[in-house]
Amino acid sequence: VSLDTGPADPGQFHHGTIHVWDLNGGGEPRILQGHVAAKIMSLAIEGTTLVSGSADGTILVWKLDRSLEPRVLQGHTGEVPSLALAGNTLVSADSLDGTIHVWDLGKGELREVLALRLDHRVVCVAANRRFIATVDDFGRLHVFRRNRVRRFRLTRT
Repeated sequence: VSLDTGPADPGQFHHGTIHVWDLNGGGEPRILQGHVAAKIMSLAIEGTTLVSGSADGTILVWKLDRSLEPRVLQGHTGEVPSLALAGNTLVSADSLDGTIHVWDLGKGELREVLALRLDHRVVCVAANRRFIATVDDFGRLHVFRRNRVRRFRLTRT
C-alpha cells in the first residue's frame, strides 16, 4: 500500500490516491480514490480491510475483496494523523481536540470517544482487543484498558 501525493510543487497539489498491490498475484496495483477534499494523513490495514484518514477529519473504510465504494466515517474535528485496527474495532486519533475515537466497523458507528487533557494532541495510536495506547505531542504514553462493560478507561499515563 502506498500513497501518491502528487508533485512537490504546492501550486500543483493533488489529493492522495492509494495504490494497493496484491503481493501474491503481482500485476498492476488497484487504485483507490475517495478523499476528494483533503490530503490522506494515515492508513491502517488488517486482512481485507483498509482504512484511510484525512486532513479534513474524514475516514474511509475500504473492503479490498470487493469493488464497492468506501464507507465514510465522520466525527473528527481535525485531521486524523493515526489509525489502528483491532478486529472489528477501529481506533482513530484527532489532532485538533486530543480525542481518540473508537468505531464499530461492523455497524459503521462511533462507539465511544476517549479524551486526554485539552492541551494534549494525540499523534499516534495502537490497539488490540483489550488495550489502546496513545502518544501525545509531549511524548507521553497513555494506556486505556477495556473494562467488563466493553468501555475503555485510562489506566496509565
